[in-house]
Amino acid sequence: MRGEVKKQATFLILIGPAERAPKEHLIRRIKALADEELERLSPRLRGRRDDIHFALAQLACCLILFRQLS
Repeated sequence: MRGEVKKQATFLILIGPAERAPKEHLIRRIKALADEELERLSPRLRGRRDDIHFALAQLACCLILFRQLS
């Protein structure tokens, strides 16, 4: 490239995806249903690598929410 390179300033977002979703958005109902189901399944998951299951469940919820907001 020729000339001066313009670098982008640092971009920082201090709100999570949940705060970006409108209050009446469908994703909020989907998240509530997913949370209820995860709570129901919780006793079956205890002792079975809880940390991994929890992380995967959180990741799935975040991906669904992020896709809806994009």
